[in-house]
Amino acid sequence: MTSSVPAEPARRALRPLAADRDNTIVDIAIAAGIDRCTLQRLFTRDRLRYDAADNIAVALGYHPCQLWPEWFPPVKARP
Repeated sequence: MTSSVPAEPARRALRPLAADRDNTIVDIAIAAGIDRCTLQRLFTRDRLRYDAADNIAVALGYHPCQLWPEWFPPVKARP
């Protein structure tokens, strides 16, 4: 198991808040309810730690598995 997930799904979820080009990163962080430093990492890194990814997903109104379906392995049906 890796300790990080791709950042792109969170960036896609955040695009509606970042659509206004006049918004600064601080404006976007406040609107999303995400710490500015965490948001900066989201924009500058390819991967996010699980805890940061979880915080971002929840702040945007998602469960982490909605942004990262691979977050939880599929459950095998019992025979």
